[in-house]
Formats: sequence, structure tokens, C-alpha cells
Amino acid sequence: MEPNYVIGGIVFVCLIGMSVLFIMVIPTRESILNWLLWKNIEHRESEEQKYLIELAERGEIAPATILSVNATGQHRKQGNNARSRVVYEVEVMPEGQPGFRQTFELWIPVSYSSRARGGGHYGVFDAIEAEKADPKIWVTYDPNDPSQMTLHHRDKDHDVAMRMREFNKITKGNEALKQTGESAEALITRVEDLDLYYSTKKSKAMRIEFMVTPNSGPSFEAGGHHLIGEKATQKYSVGKKVFVRFDPSNPAKAVLDSERNKSLK
Repeated sequence: MEPNYVIGGIVFVCLIGMSVLFIMVIPTRESILNWLLWKNIEHRESEEQKYLIELAERGEIAPATILSVNATGQHRKQGNNARSRVVYEVEVMPEGQPGFRQTFELWIPVSYSSRARGGGHYGVFDAIEAEKADPKIWVTYDPNDPSQMTLHHRDKDHDVAMRMREFNKITKGNEALKQTGESAEALITRVEDLDLYYSTKKSKAMRIEFMVTPNSGPSFEAGGHHLIGEKATQKYSVGKKVFVRFDPSNPAKAVLDSERNKSLK
């Protein structure tokens, strides 16, 4: 075989190999860029969610009426979840104070359908019409800066939302008490289902009362509010022995010691 043919064959094979490598690298590069993009989105969403939770806890709550909802053109999709960014204009009616108008932005869930060509379709306008059809809402906002505002709940959910807000206030110090409280064994003497279900945590709100037996000193009665997972209701039923944490300076309140109770059935 002539040397020129050999060299030509080697060059041809190398070009084919480089083409295959190039085809393989491009999707990999795009995948990495997409991964980085979603990581950045997840971080921003996490920060925004923390801010909204903090605003809901410290802000004023007032009834409001939706005047308009408009799309911003921003969409997000990850897996089966799709959302669109919209702008609300609302008439806020604080109790005992003059009403005022305000706008705020929010991500709302929307339907999504893929298309054979040219990307996909977000059902933001259908979602907007659904928002307009249920205009009575409650908002939470910073009284010193009303532009810091977000949707708190629907008017139809007001009773449940207010009871959840109160429950969240009561249980705010539970995690700190779990870290600093004195450990003790306890017998569950009463369990009250507060009829509040936290779907994102798959848990029920409960009021649990105990007869606590400290490491030293006589037994005493205590109680506390807790979120109990659906699968753990039997473990935390009347008559069960558990571990709790309590503040010696305020022994009437006790919280379940989640870490030590993991091994209990």
C-alpha cells in the first residue's frame, strides 16, 4: 500500500474520531450549563422562599382584592413542575386604617405542554384567569415598606391559615429547646389532634401532654405543640414512653426529643 494512502486513511479515521468526540462533548457541555443554571435558580428560589417565610412571620396581615394579574414572560420548568412569574395589583384593606393599592410579583404553578417544534407552551393565561376568578385574598406586608408584600392565603382558607400562623408562633422555640433543654423520660398522658395538616411535611399538628420523670427530683406534668409525621402517630400515642427536653426554669413546656426517639416504635 502506498504511504500516501496509509497517511490519508489515518487522517480520515482521526477526523471521524474527532467528529464523534465533538458530538459527544457538545451535549455534555450543555448538560453542565443546564445543571449550573438550575443550581443557580434553586439557590435564588431558596433565598426567595426564606424571605417570604420571614415576611409572613413578621409582617402585617390584611384582606385584599385582586384588581389585576399580568404575566411577566418569565417561566421556569424542572421535571413535572412548571411556574410562571406574574404581577398582582391589589386593593389592601387593613383593619382600622385607610386602604391602599399595591403591586407584588409571585411565581404561580401553571400547566405545561411540550411541542413537537419550538419548545413548549406554559398555561400562564389559564392560571391568571383562575386567579381572577377567586379575587378575595389575604396578603402579608412590611408596614414600614408596603412594597414588600406577598400573598398569604385565600379568603376561603382564612380560618385554617390563622390557626396555622398561631401554631407556628407557639412552636417557634421548639428547635432551640431540643438543643438546650434538659433531657428526661416521659409518659404521654394526652394527645389532641389540632386538625391542621402540613402537606409539604406530611405531618399533623398535635398538642401532647406528658408526665415527665427528670433525672433528679419528682415527676411533673408538662406539654407542648408538635408536628407529628403521618407514620409516627402510633409512636406518639397515649401510654407511650418517650424522651423529651424541657427548660428547668419553665418545666411546664416540654418538647419531644426527636433524635433520641428515633429508635422507639
